[in-house]
Amino acid sequence: MLLFSSILLCIITLYGIKVEYDRKSPFVIFFFALILMSVLPTLSIALNFSESFFKYETYLEATLFSCLFLLVLIFVRFITVKIFKVEKIWKNIISINIDTKIITRELFILFFILSLAFILFLKGLNINSISSLMAVNWWDVVNGGFLIILATYLCYISSSILLSNYLYNENKKIKIAIYIQVLLFLIFSIFVLKTRSYILMFITPLFCYFLYTKKGVEVIKPIIFLFLMFFVFILARAVRHSSDLNDFLESDFLEGFEAASDGAENTLINGFYYFVQNNNNFSGFENNNTIKRIIFFAFPGIKPEEFSYIMHSAYYGSNPSDRLSIHPTVFGDAYGNAWWFGAFIYSSFLGLYIGLLELLNKFFDKDSIFRICVFSIICTVSLIFARGAIYNGFMYSLIPIIVCFVCFFGTKYIKFK
Repeated sequence: MLLFSSILLCIITLYGIKVEYDRKSPFVIFFFALILMSVLPTLSIALNFSESFFKYETYLEATLFSCLFLLVLIFVRFITVKIFKVEKIWKNIISINIDTKIITRELFILFFILSLAFILFLKGLNINSISSLMAVNWWDVVNGGFLIILATYLCYISSSILLSNYLYNENKKIKIAIYIQVLLFLIFSIFVLKTRSYILMFITPLFCYFLYTKKGVEVIKPIIFLFLMFFVFILARAVRHSSDLNDFLESDFLEGFEAASDGAENTLINGFYYFVQNNNNFSGFENNNTIKRIIFFAFPGIKPEEFSYIMHSAYYGSNPSDRLSIHPTVFGDAYGNAWWFGAFIYSSFLGLYIGLLELLNKFFDKDSIFRICVFSIICTVSLIFARGAIYNGFMYSLIPIIVCFVCFFGTKYIKFK
């Protein structure tokens, strides 16, 4: 029965990929991520390729829950796409003949926003010398405060800069300058910020674009990008496991790289299994904290506690006040929040929310770079949603897209010479 349900989960996920791929949707990244985070680990257990740490019934219930979640999500996506009439919105963007004059004007905004984010990171981490840069560790970033949070939002807003620059052809000097800027920021993200999300938010949209536009021999580009993303992902994880950059440089690189690649993201699902096996018998579970935080996101005094802290407390025994988080895939977040009802509540929310973002994208001019911004933001937050950080994915898409609207209407009335 477990093998059958695991194969069923694989089929449903692949069908989700096909549906989103046919629409050229950036949300296809969500299903691709679940292949790595959930489907492959589940199949590995069912085929006895991996050691079992939980009861047979636990794996079976978790897999059936995942199947139900995805079926509801695909159904809601189908309904919202039809209602909002956004079936072809991404096809238009993928095949668009972009006006380079507008690209130049709006590309400068993305360049400025990413530059500002870089400055805020330096300020927020108190980096004013080479020695202070070398001493930054991951906890400094996590506890960096308001400036780091603001810089992170700015990064999401500018996440389309690499893809936009790839499409830009008017001025080679500007094109090269932006490539250098992005390269420097990626290096900074790997060795200083040590947070993979800052890296993936720039290269995932370009990978997704290649996935839809390259044919024949050219299909090698998305494959190369896929391996590049994996390598950079593991490299960032290896650096993150070091206390600071000095420690990483002095360590055995191959040993650290191997340790970082061991398990990687497929261990996220174990938290989900743990919650299922214990039937959510933990303090703070089944209160729908995540959806309540989304509803009251603008009212900090009303918002309940961050559910990822509660899950970390249940799984590792920490105190929620320590602000340590765990993201046991989207299935674990949904199950912990609402038991089996989560398969309906959180899948419906995701399907509706992504549909609303697609609807908002219709209000941008067809040749506006900010349509590419929304495409890129959805690419990035699809990974966040798949990991189970539903509230983070909501905030890191809603606020940046609102800012994109402000920038869009600003550029319509401000003339650049």
